[in-house]
Amino acid sequence: GLPTMLVIAGEPHRLSTSLPLEGRQPKGRPSVDPCTTEGALNGLEPGDAVIARGTSPAVRALLQAAQARGAACLEDPEALAAMDDPSRALTALEACGLWVPTTFFARSPEDLAGVAPELFPLALSPMEGPRAKRRIVRSLGELLALDWRPGGVVAQTRAASGQIRLLVAGNAVWAERTGSWTGAHTRPNAMRVSNRHRALAEQCRAALNLELLSLDIADFGEGPMVVDVEAFPEYEGVRDAPAVIGHLLQWRAGRAAHEATY
Repeated sequence: GLPTMLVIAGEPHRLSTSLPLEGRQPKGRPSVDPCTTEGALNGLEPGDAVIARGTSPAVRALLQAAQARGAACLEDPEALAAMDDPSRALTALEACGLWVPTTFFARSPEDLAGVAPELFPLALSPMEGPRAKRRIVRSLGELLALDWRPGGVVAQTRAASGQIRLLVAGNAVWAERTGSWTGAHTRPNAMRVSNRHRALAEQCRAALNLELLSLDIADFGEGPMVVDVEAFPEYEGVRDAPAVIGHLLQWRAGRAAHEATY
């Protein structure tokens, strides 16, 4: 039968999509109920391919349960665990010799009270939720006056620069210019992927053990700095992305079916 593609949503214990890779239900296979965890897991069989949409503990637990039933995951749950912790992801990149910004992890404004004035401005991003909700603070006073929400922030310091986003799906790489780090984000504009950007994407993909990711980079004369990284980003506007991701799933399902046979 055809392998079934399951897309796990970021919302805990929910499946956003359940369909065979070629768009029809294989004969003799039960339909997968997308509304319950048990319904989703009971529909899995060895050789099925599962793709994760999210990095939360609940999503990773569902992936591990799928693996226990013989399904193949496009992404390793352990690799996704590192992406759920910004410090682990950046440390892994730095350990591979990649240039990352000076980064602080804070649960309250007081955690950043000792940051030297010359390190401002800082970019603050939530530890949980979309990284795109970045805020720039230019002084300690401005930082302490913020309405601090639960969950903590990632605070990064670096020189202002034009920013580029690399979208990665397996060996495929697309590039967008997204505006200045210290200014408002503009509508992304597609740009040519340079050899240097392609090599950087491959290096990050290998370091993080991920197939689907995005990199926000700031290009300086001495080389690109990896500002942020995200698992399974939005591929909005990238026309070829769905087909590329579909082929990755087919490859993973085919490999799993071969391993189950032999």
